Amino acid sequence: MIFQKKLIKCQDPENQLNILRDFGAIKITVKKDSESYKDIFKKAKSLSLEVSSASANESALSRNEKRLITDSFGGLLAEKGWLEYINSRFDDIATETQFQSASNQIDIKLTNGELIEVRSSFIRNGVKFGICNKLYNFKNIGPYSNSIKIGEIQKDLYCGVLFETSKGNLLDDDEVIFWLVGSSTWDMMINLGIDTELNADDVIALSPGKYKVVYYKDSMDLMQFNEYLVSKGYSIKK
Repeated sequence: MIFQKKLIKCQDPENQLNILRDFGAIKITVKKDSESYKDIFKKAKSLSLEVSSASANESALSRNEKRLITDSFGGLLAEKGWLEYINSRFDDIATETQFQSASNQIDIKLTNGELIEVRSSFIRNGVKFGICNKLYNFKNIGPYSNSIKIGEIQKDLYCGVLFETSKGNLLDDDEVIFWLVGSSTWDMMINLGIDTELNADDVIALSPGKYKVVYYKDSMDLMQFNEYLVSKGYSIKK
């Protein structure tokens, strides 16, 4: 995986339709001929054989093998991107939890016990549009709205990924490009989050339903994410 730090400047050029914010993100490129790509693809293919053939949003229809592999591959890429980023900044504090299917929560566990859920979407008009545009701002996806119980934390952090590579080309292009973007804490989900109906369109194997979401414009960027982990006692690599 090739990591590039990016600062998305929402007002460069000036645009009244965009928020007034600079947003730190990470662009990740995975070459199709790289060992990282091959390893993740092999795992995705294996997982796809264990997943139900029922479609995430059309249970009466069967998904073909490519759809199953695409969902697993995208989910594994998103998780691996966040995992490698965290460990590169904080000295191997993150480990994988068991990945069963992309339609279930994709979790990362930190050494002090915090759980991170990773959710990813596909962006057609560019990452800057999804982060900066006021009207069509993309969503950092949290828990099912109806699963929230007072005083019960489900996940400590919800971390988002936006795929620049389209879902249809995920297995065919010579490289896959995706971005680590906004994150939200549990408290942010409860206090800033809104309830919204989501389906599987343009999201990695999302089960349809009502979710808590925080718009990316209101979420933590990568710099704020790092600061949050520091506040929890983790040390940035020197």
